[in-house]
Amino acid sequence: GSEMCIRDSSKTFYVYQTSYLVLTKSTDGGKTWSAPTMLNHQVKNSSEKFYGVGPASGFVTSTGRIMFTAYTFTSSDGNSSVFYSDDNGVTWTRVASVDEQTSEAALTEANGAIYMFTRHGNYYYYSTDNGATWSGAQTASGINYLNSCEVSVMTYSRKIDGKTAILLSAPTSTNRYAGKIFVGLVNDDHSITWKYTYDVNGSGRYQYSSLKELNDGSLGLL
Repeated sequence: GSEMCIRDSSKTFYVYQTSYLVLTKSTDGGKTWSAPTMLNHQVKNSSEKFYGVGPASGFVTSTGRIMFTAYTFTSSDGNSSVFYSDDNGVTWTRVASVDEQTSEAALTEANGAIYMFTRHGNYYYYSTDNGATWSGAQTASGINYLNSCEVSVMTYSRKIDGKTAILLSAPTSTNRYAGKIFVGLVNDDHSITWKYTYDVNGSGRYQYSSLKELNDGSLGLL
């Protein structure tokens, strides 16, 4: 009954306040979807009141590994981690969280490494073992984006100045204004040289975003 939806700690049984991660998938291009499968027992620690995905898109590596970012939440935004599947989403493995307060994160692959860019700290991390372990925090030197908003990242299919390029979309002004796309050139030591900047909307409102490359090499930005 409806009374079961009301949390009353004086009762013997009541709904436990926590987050629930579920997976549903489509095999017909999104027309129909499977019944949801609970993932908590595979990826969420019981001590975590909140463990939330994204909100950036999931990611499939060049080896076919499906990977999602997620983060804990206590009294403030918590630490980012990833969980992945090598069997098309049947089983999932969670790896250790990063040490820093990072919150929402986005993934891309460049030159054989996986890169994770985070909301807080202007940090990025890289993994050379397909996401099993991650480097320490690297500072995205040379660019300044707002730390109180999600970012979107992607690797461009074409070389820029002869190098692999990572694109990052984010607001740059207080209260989420002035969106920009930053173009970073990937170096052999996994550092990134931020070479170009594109102003998306001047001083206008700019919140959560999502970058995709279209078939003709142009960019889609939501």
